[in-house]
Amino acid sequence: TSFAFAPLRSTARSVSASRPFSNTTSAGIFNSRGFATLRSSSSSSSSCAAAASVHQQYLTTPKQHTHRRAMSATAVSAAATAVPTTTLLVVTSPSLANSDPIKRLLLNAQGGGNANNDAAEDLLLLPPGAFDVRVGTCVDDFPRDVLDSAEGSPVAVLFWFGDAGVLRDVLRSECAKPKPGVMPQGRLAWVHSGSAGVEHLLKLPEVREGAAPLTNAKGAFSASLGEWAIFGCMWFAKKVNAMRKSQQAGKWMRGSVGMLQGKTMSIVGYGDIGKACAQRAKAMGMRVVALRRNPARSAGDDNVDELLPLSDLHKAMAAGDFVVLALPHTPETNKMVDAAAIA
Repeated sequence: TSFAFAPLRSTARSVSASRPFSNTTSAGIFNSRGFATLRSSSSSSSSCAAAASVHQQYLTTPKQHTHRRAMSATAVSAAATAVPTTTLLVVTSPSLANSDPIKRLLLNAQGGGNANNDAAEDLLLLPPGAFDVRVGTCVDDFPRDVLDSAEGSPVAVLFWFGDAGVLRDVLRSECAKPKPGVMPQGRLAWVHSGSAGVEHLLKLPEVREGAAPLTNAKGAFSASLGEWAIFGCMWFAKKVNAMRKSQQAGKWMRGSVGMLQGKTMSIVGYGDIGKACAQRAKAMGMRVVALRRNPARSAGDDNVDELLPLSDLHKAMAAGDFVVLALPHTPETNKMVDAAAIA
């Protein structure tokens, strides 16, 4: 997920940008609390019955499977505790392979648990012993005996901001090849995206047409991005760039700065990230204008002063001192914020 910002009234690149895409709330990049199932419009609870169903359909010996079931990642993770160890292939980038989230994931999978009792670390908890975690930045980093065999224990994939081409190669391997009439997804039990937006992954036929459940991390970064939106507003209101230049020149900057209180934040796309931005904007005393496809879904939201349909984009941008763009990237939203909207 990217998030860029600039002052609305001073430049053409003046929109805070973020791209959420999901359909149920979750927390964490990979945990047992629940993610969004993207290949269905509904989601299941994490009940024992749901877990048993997932266990039967995806993570055990081959069974008849003729349709895709709506299911939460909670159910998938819970089911994994009842079957032989699942090999988790983490597709990431060289710069992230040794990052703290990956280290915590590996530690937890080895039974290390949450050593610091940290809430952030708790988001990465996995059932001890349920996953054999393998981290790679190219397909050759993963065990060939896992990739090249159509038989064996289940395989799951976590795409953690890596190369989509590596994910494609993993999904083309023998372990992901279907067994017609028996196991449509092969050994592949689960594909999870560490980001909320998955449009870049759905460009791959192997992902788009695959039979294994695909989940995303809606909600995992909403609080952080909500803070980032406030940071962007503060950057310009408090003239931080000018202060930094003054500091570098060894001069004391004297002058007035603005306040967020009383200013208007227009949020285009009032989903999970948009709501996190609104909550923090209201705490700063800002007026919030929110746009979404169906404004009635947010009726009565105490963090919003005015609800508008997406068709009122120009009105909202004209009213906003700051604009946050928090829409999924779809054909409908592509280039929605154009020169006419910013003018």
